[in-house]
This record gives sequence, structure tokens and C-alpha cells, in this order.
Amino acid sequence: MVDDNYKQTLENARSELKDLLAQRATLDARIAKLRQTVGSLAQLCGEPAEVEPVSEWTLIDAIREVLRAAPLGAFQTADEIKKGLILIDYDIKGNANILASIQTTLRRMADSNEVKIDVKDDKKAYRLMTFRERQSAIMSGPFTNAQEKLRKSMEYVGLPMPRKPEK
Repeated sequence: MVDDNYKQTLENARSELKDLLAQRATLDARIAKLRQTVGSLAQLCGEPAEVEPVSEWTLIDAIREVLRAAPLGAFQTADEIKKGLILIDYDIKGNANILASIQTTLRRMADSNEVKIDVKDDKKAYRLMTFRERQSAIMSGPFTNAQEKLRKSMEYVGLPMPRKPEK
């Protein structure tokens, strides 16, 4: 029989983790919005926007930042994401067809259950999935390699996850 102290400690740890994840999501969204604000104001002032070197980010990291800055639940088209990349001072000049790169990245993010797809103004639009949406998508299987890694990491922190379906 498991000691009640362990069960209580486990419940406390789960509760704290849930609270901290919610705080992190709120902070990430606020940071993303401020990064866009600083980028816009810096352009108006003719100064560099970099608070932290955005130039070292990968395209997927920059897209995540733009999606985090969107209002909660708001979907963004690839064109809007491109504008957001410009606002955070991400260098898109080195890419001949940035929209194609954005769309490819978003498709991969959708395949790994990181973004949700909808239609906005007759175009595909995207938003980051919530933790619960990702958890639900992962539970539905079949699993891609990225989903399997996420499932294992969620299981590691104590969230019960289904096993990979047998073929």
C-alpha cells in the first residue's frame, strides 16, 4: 500500500505544476506582445529592437512567438504571421520565399499537434493548441514520432497517457 504522505505530496506537486504551467503561458503571451510592441516602437525611433538576439532564433521559434502574441483563441493566417515576424525584427530577407517556409513550418507544427488549423478570410489560419487540446490530440493516436516524444514527456511528469497503439 502506498503511503498517504506520498499521495498527498504527489497531488501537491501536480497542483503546483499545473499552476506554474498556467503562469508560464501567461508570461509567454505577455513577453511575445511586448516584443512586438518594442519592435514597432524601435522602427519608429530608428533603433534596433533587439532585447534578446532574435537573429539566433529558428523560424519555428519565431513563429511560436508570433502566435503567442495573438489574442487568446485568435487564429492567424500565414500573411499575418509574416507581418508578426517583421514586427519582432526577425530577419526574413535571407529567405527568397518566406511565405512558403512559414506554411511548411506551420504544416509540420500541425502534424505534431502544436497548432490548430481553421479558416479565416478563406485562408488557412493557425493558433497554438492549448495544453488540454494537445493532450486530447495525443490520446487519440496514432502517434507520429513527435507525438510519441510528447506523450512520453507528459507521462514523465505524472500525467497518465495511453500507450502507442499496436499495429
